[in-house]
Amino acid sequence: MSRARISQPRVFIALLALMAVLALAPARVTRWAEWFQAPTQFVIAPISHTFSFVSGVFRPARSRTLPDDPALADLQIERDVLQSELFRAEGRIADLERLVDELQQGLSAHRGSPIIPIEASVVGRSSDPSDGLLLVRAGSDRGVEKRETVAVVNGVQIVGRVVKVGPSISEVLPITHSPRGRKSEQDGGWIGGVIHVEGLDRSWSCQLRATRDGRLRGDVHQDAENIEVGQIVRLRDPNWPDSAQMLVLGRIERVGSKKDAPLRMEIDVVPDVDLARVRRVVLRVADEVDG
Repeated sequence: MSRARISQPRVFIALLALMAVLALAPARVTRWAEWFQAPTQFVIAPISHTFSFVSGVFRPARSRTLPDDPALADLQIERDVLQSELFRAEGRIADLERLVDELQQGLSAHRGSPIIPIEASVVGRSSDPSDGLLLVRAGSDRGVEKRETVAVVNGVQIVGRVVKVGPSISEVLPITHSPRGRKSEQDGGWIGGVIHVEGLDRSWSCQLRATRDGRLRGDVHQDAENIEVGQIVRLRDPNWPDSAQMLVLGRIERVGSKKDAPLRMEIDVVPDVDLARVRRVVLRVADEVDG
C-alpha cells in the first residue's frame, strides 16, 4: 500500500491559513516570534525605505504653518526652536524654584540632562495597522533609549515617543495614535499639555488623548479664558522625558463644550504636520552626564 503524497497546493493553502491565524492572534500568543523581528527588519528595512521614499515624494508630509519659501521656512523653524527652548528654560526655572523648596525640606530631585539630536529616516510602518508605529533607522547602535527618546520634526513638532529599540531600528508611537490594548504607560493614554495665551501672564493646562483620526482631544482647565482656535499647545507632562517638555503638540482646531459636561471646555488639537507621512525625524536623546 503506497503512502499518500501531500500535494504542494495543500501545503501552500495550509501555510496561508496558518499565517492568517497568526496575523489575527493576540500579541501575547505570537510573542515568541519577536526573536525573528530584528533579522527580518534588517532585510526588509531597505526595501520598505524605498517604498516609503517613493510614497513620500508623491504625497509628502507638508507643514500646515510653514511658508513655501525654504529660506523663510528655515527661519521660522529656528524661531520656533528658540521659542520652545525659552519655554523649556522657564519651566526649568519653575522646577528649580520648587527644588529649592524641596531641598529646604531635606528632599532632592533629578537635574535635567543635555540633549543629543539624532537624525533618522522613517523606513516604514508597523506590519500591524492597529499599532500605527513608525520604523526609524536608528537603534541602540546610535544610543537610542526606550521611553527616554522623543521624535520630532520641523525642530519642535513632536512626532511621538520611542517605545521599542532594536539594534538598528526603533519603533516610534505617534502622539495621534492610541492603539487598542497598549498600556497607558506606553503612551496610549492621556498627554498633559499647556496653552500659553499671548498678552496674558499665565497659561492653562489641558489633558489630551488621541482620537484615531490624526487629532488630539481633551479638557482644558476649568477656569481657562481666552482660548482660541490657532493657539499653540505644548507638552508639559511629568511622564514624558525632560527633552520633550514645552515642545509642540499642535494647534487648537476647535474650541467647544463637552457633550457630556456642557460647562467644561473641550479642544481639538492638530499637529502642524501629518505625522503618518513624515520621512525624516530627529530623535532627542538625553545625554547622561556623570557627576
